[in-house]
Amino acid sequence: MPTPTWTSDRALRLNADSAPHARALAEAIRAANFPWLTDAIPSSRAVLVITDPLADPTGSIPHKISDTLANLSPDALTPTPPRTVTIPACYHPSLAQDLEPAAAEAIDALTAQIAALQAASEAAQQRFQDELTAR
Repeated sequence: MPTPTWTSDRALRLNADSAPHARALAEAIRAANFPWLTDAIPSSRAVLVITDPLADPTGSIPHKISDTLANLSPDALTPTPPRTVTIPACYHPSLAQDLEPAAAEAIDALTAQIAALQAASEAAQQRFQDELTAR
């Protein structure tokens, strides 16, 4: 089991083997419902445990986390699958009044970038031709 390490006066870090393992550790810590727990945030290979240390006058937060994780069954450390979130979008002009101006701005910006690249390419070609002529 990973050992909690203080990273600040309110946060501990738990190293994990993988992103799914980190999610499972965070879920297990949240499920323990510690009164001092503010959040458990998984990342790709760690969990950041945010605490309210004043809610635990004994100062034993790391031990409580370690004990909780040590007593879990292997099934408890099987992460729930990631969820898929669908965000509806509608591009009908009556519902997206800013769509045409935004698209025009994007096209203008891309046109300017293309023009700048073309000018730089032509300048580089001219310099190359000038160097060849000078030889």
